[in-house]
Amino acid sequence: MTQEHSNGNTPGYIKALLAPNKSRGSRRAWSIDVESVWVPFFTATNVMGETDLPDDVLGAPIRLARSKDGEIRFNDSGRPITRVHPDLNAQVTLVRENFVAGLQAYTGSVQEERPDAYGEHVARQYAAGQPIEGQELHEVAQAVAKLKAEVEETDAQGDADSQTEEVAPNARGRRNTPKPEPELATTNAS
Repeated sequence: MTQEHSNGNTPGYIKALLAPNKSRGSRRAWSIDVESVWVPFFTATNVMGETDLPDDVLGAPIRLARSKDGEIRFNDSGRPITRVHPDLNAQVTLVRENFVAGLQAYTGSVQEERPDAYGEHVARQYAAGQPIEGQELHEVAQAVAKLKAEVEETDAQGDADSQTEEVAPNARGRRNTPKPEPELATTNAS
């Protein structure tokens, strides 16, 4: 699926994907509002005969989550847990997979048609990202060193206090001791 790009025009559907949109809604599937986007979209695909989702799935797309024995599930705050109907969720997954394939096809066609320009952009992006990654690695190292110092200070204070009073454990029965994370791995653009 090669697309023409030599005239410098980006296809309208790609421009539309990049346009800002401030819509906010309720429940989301794949970070897209179910009731204002997915239900109308799949209603349209049902009308056109491209899908055949049952009316009850589109009429009540958000359902109560239930345990294997049929009991309604609740979260820690006591609210019932909801989920997107499995049939609707399966169609959203299919759209997502096709969307990814479309993005990859578009990228491949640009790489094929303009390999030098694409390579130049990748090299510039890599060069622009290196100082940021280096700074963030440095900041992580500083934060880890600070945490270690605080832990050592707390441990020293705790040792001194333990002669007179016991140090309280956290909710799981362990003392709060942050552990340093391994260094962040960096990737090289190729």
